[in-house]
Amino acid sequence: MYCDNCGCELGPDMKVCPVCGKKVEDMAADNGNSVRMEDVASQVADVSKNEDIGKELPDISKEANAAVVDTDEMEEEGTTVLKAVDLDKKVEENEDEEGTTVLSADMLKNQGMPMPNPNGMPMPGPNGRPMPGPNGRPMPGPNGMVPPFQPRPMQGQPGAAPQNGIPPFQPRPIPSQPGAMGGMPVNEKDEKKKNKKSKKEKAPKQPKAPKTSKEPKTPKQPKEKKGKGGKVALIIILIVVVLALGGGAAYVVPKYLNYNKAEEAYKDGRIDDAVELYKKAGWMKDAETKVNGGVYYEYAASLAEEGNYIDAAASYEKVIALETVADEYKDAADKAKECYFNQAEKLYGEKKYTEAAEYYTKAGDYTGAAEKVKECSYMNGETLAEQKKYDEAVKAYETAGDYKDAADKIKECYYNNASDKMEAKEYAAAKELFLKSEYSDYSDKANECLIKQAEAYLADKKFEDAIKTYGEVDSKYKDCTKKIDSAYTKWGSSLYKSKDYKGAVEKYEQVTKKDVTDKINKAKAAYVKDHKDRSDETTMSYLCDLRYADYGSAEDDYTKLIGWTVESFVNDKLDDYKNKKTSADSSKTIYVHTMYLNENDASMSLKGYVIYSDGTKSNDITFGEVKDRYTTWMSIDPSSAIKGDATLYVYDDTDKLVEKFTFTIK
Repeated sequence: MYCDNCGCELGPDMKVCPVCGKKVEDMAADNGNSVRMEDVASQVADVSKNEDIGKELPDISKEANAAVVDTDEMEEEGTTVLKAVDLDKKVEENEDEEGTTVLSADMLKNQGMPMPNPNGMPMPGPNGRPMPGPNGRPMPGPNGMVPPFQPRPMQGQPGAAPQNGIPPFQPRPIPSQPGAMGGMPVNEKDEKKKNKKSKKEKAPKQPKAPKTSKEPKTPKQPKEKKGKGGKVALIIILIVVVLALGGGAAYVVPKYLNYNKAEEAYKDGRIDDAVELYKKAGWMKDAETKVNGGVYYEYAASLAEEGNYIDAAASYEKVIALETVADEYKDAADKAKECYFNQAEKLYGEKKYTEAAEYYTKAGDYTGAAEKVKECSYMNGETLAEQKKYDEAVKAYETAGDYKDAADKIKECYYNNASDKMEAKEYAAAKELFLKSEYSDYSDKANECLIKQAEAYLADKKFEDAIKTYGEVDSKYKDCTKKIDSAYTKWGSSLYKSKDYKGAVEKYEQVTKKDVTDKINKAKAAYVKDHKDRSDETTMSYLCDLRYADYGSAEDDYTKLIGWTVESFVNDKLDDYKNKKTSADSSKTIYVHTMYLNENDASMSLKGYVIYSDGTKSNDITFGEVKDRYTTWMSIDPSSAIKGDATLYVYDDTDKLVEKFTFTIK
């Protein structure tokens, strides 16, 4: 075992370092931050076996004198840095940096000297004595002096690190030994250099020479920065690599350092930086595999294990995007899909179905993902339907396609939406939704909406809309004839009140099931009263109707306007003037008779025609000039008779209406 502070070899039973005094148990605590000599030795052995490196070493050795290690990137606060310098030049004093141990050209050349420790002193041998140089004598230190012999300290004696409050052993100065402590002369030139360097780096205080009567005081140890021991050990190891490989170390060491930096970057979560550093590490260890997907793949796996599936998928996708991917990472695409699937499952459990569907979609052909997309849409529809957001729910169910009963759920949404609108008295919209749903008793509900809508129109006196809406109701659901009659009656009454008598008559006459004759006659009489004009055909028509209905003063009013007494009737005899009927049998020839009475010698030239129940008009017939007690007639052949109500119209030569008579053809 070696001390991780000064590099001294330690025996199996040692509890403290005999050189620097560091406790062995502290070294074990820092073991995670130190670099093992065996690891580097193994690494060097691997490098020496590499055929490509073997081919490159001759060329590398030629360039060994060039500065190839980027020390600016390597230096960190409190870190001892190995600088590669021109081996044929001396390192100038002003190039030294604070906290930096510079390996000089003399040290790099293979002179057979033992390796110095970080304090510049020769590394001690196993027996605690300085290792000899090429001439068999101890190697001098940085001031040119040979260090004194340091026997292996015993616990509780001077020279060892403080143990349980016992001061360490301090060797007595040897007067004849150059460079020894205790007031002996030193090299003044070296002392000046040392003083000049101490402006930048404070050296530990040296204890004063002990007086004969007092015990020597224990010198204060410089404060040790965390991890410094491991870094010093690393430098020593690198020196071994340099000595072992010669000029090839300038090629190997940077790659080794970049590999270590890459490892640290990965631990810190700087994944892209780690990839770039692994690239610089080249063939070192598994750097090439790391670059070809390993970093992103392993990082993705760790994220997925933590439940961070989105970032994990993104990292797997970075593997997919690489030009070259190691075989063991070629399932990154499937892993990314799996991450998206797991993220979707997570969102599904949180009832975030819309977001879950997005990630199921990203999962592509991952097992069950496509069906899960439909399921998410279905569940989203269920949630929206519960919230009565029916339009959105329908869209969600439509996206679900053939999943379960999604089609029926769409119909149910339309039906429920229609029911809500019906309750809100939005009957027109409700009717359309009921018909669209084709769900349950939708047809009856649609008809019910029509009736309620018609009633609402009636309440607002929108008679025409009400009648039209009643007319749309399926007769199988309900016969709305009476409701239509009622609507016409109300409409006629409304017009009558507003003195639109003619309009009232027209609406009353539309009533089919209810007898509103009295309302019709009343409206006609009111019109005649307001329009007593011989030339007003409506007045004359109403008067004729009222005469045959024997309503009020219609007969007298008619006679006063026309000056004649006119009477019409039907029968099946040409010369029968006594049998006066208002109906005739279509199986026989029908004769329509008209009698004219006038006390004066006045005469009229007349013409007339018949309009049948279907609106068909007969040919015009000219009766010629008539006088008092004249009778005219026209016949209807059974072959041309149309059953139903027919009306005779007679006009004078000025086209003024003289007679209007309605009869029935049976």
